[in-house]
Amino acid sequence: MAHTSGTYTDKDILSEKIKGIRVAMLTTIDRNRNILRSRPMITQETPFDGTLWFLTQISAHLVDEAENRQVNISYASPQENRYVSVSGVAQLVRDQQKNKRVMDTEA
Repeated sequence: MAHTSGTYTDKDILSEKIKGIRVAMLTTIDRNRNILRSRPMITQETPFDGTLWFLTQISAHLVDEAENRQVNISYASPQENRYVSVSGVAQLVRDQQKNKRVMDTEA
């Protein structure tokens, strides 16, 4: 990707690279820290500030694995030859108002 002018941050570059790729694979580590688990997640279309938001049910295994916060998120768009892997730290947020804002953005 080439930029001819302006200043670009890592979040700008990430935003551009994942733009339009709706489904990501989110990989977590189980409670015993010995099994990697990946599952497809839909990236929420909120204004991108450098934080990726995903919604899940409170009963999902993902919630049980939240105590180990190391995660990887992978995006792929083979038709455009775009592949992105992001490692980071996740945080489980139980905020009904945030959930509503994210869901309203999706509607």
